[in-house]
Amino acid sequence: MRASKIFLAIWVLTFSIMLNGCTLFPSSNKTRPAPTRPKATSPVPQAPTNKTVRPAPTKRTPVVSSMTEKDITNRLTKIDDSLNKGDWAKVNSETNTLGGDMMRFQPTGSKGKSLRDTANFNVMYTKLQADAKTKNKAGVTNDIHSIKKAMKDLKPSASPSKR
Repeated sequence: MRASKIFLAIWVLTFSIMLNGCTLFPSSNKTRPAPTRPKATSPVPQAPTNKTVRPAPTKRTPVVSSMTEKDITNRLTKIDDSLNKGDWAKVNSETNTLGGDMMRFQPTGSKGKSLRDTANFNVMYTKLQADAKTKNKAGVTNDIHSIKKAMKDLKPSASPSKR
């Protein structure tokens, strides 16, 4: 019984190969034709018109400007006002936007921020954000005053000495 099944399987396999042809070992080297691009059509010349062509309207994107001490102080005042009202959601959102504003902060009197000033602002902002998330009213108030004091104490960075 087993031999007849094997014989039948071999017979069906050979019969299907005879009908379709064996593609395991191709006898001729058939290659695909190279892909071609469609034929480019030349543009049809248009008759000149007296209409003036208006340029397509474009979306105007706002320019990212740097923040000054006054802008940061205004943002801190908004946080303080929201804190006095007890609106912690507003305090949290204002502290989050303050983080982006402090990244764009450029002191007006200096040619740039020193690394120490940047690190101090980052530490103060981190404390402010942590106190806002934990709803620590006294901590937020102290952090706001320390940031304002640091902004007043900000001195222009010294120019590099020439040798």
